Amino acid sequence: MSDDRREALKIIGAIGATCAFPFSADELYAQHAHSAGPDAALPKPSFFTKEEMESVTRLAEVIIPGAAAAGVPAYIDMVVGKNEGLGKLMREGLAWLDRQSPARFVALTPEQQVALLEPLCSRADSGQPGDGVDFFRAMKNLTADGYYTSRAGLVEELGYLGNTVLDRFPACTHEH
Repeated sequence: MSDDRREALKIIGAIGATCAFPFSADELYAQHAHSAGPDAALPKPSFFTKEEMESVTRLAEVIIPGAAAAGVPAYIDMVVGKNEGLGKLMREGLAWLDRQSPARFVALTPEQQVALLEPLCSRADSGQPGDGVDFFRAMKNLTADGYYTSRAGLVEELGYLGNTVLDRFPACTHEH
């Protein structure tokens, strides 16, 4: 590969990586630089109300167990607070979710929560339209983004080593 082509690919890669999130990388990783346990108090939200934050936290935890301890609710609060359209979608979606429940979503049993979310998840994954689909798709995406950019998701689960120099690139050893 020519040096010009290699440099062009580096630039294209850098543009893609820096444009993927609407905030700087230090904000992205810094919000996860705490050691919250599963019983830690909810962070004070800057966008969501306390009740909405409870729902966001529970939803994130249902989508990816361990998301709350990884700081995902704070990440979602930060991202949503910087995007007016997303904020409107999330607020309306949380209210819609509570209207679909016999009680507030967070007051339901874990089994009831999963039963309520499974059909919504299927519609969101298949691209089917419907009430709550855009909200749930956004919630899933934000949860995955937050979790897999946290230490728990990126380093502990995926095994990302970062800032490591390799003298060679090992071959893929698992079967496809």
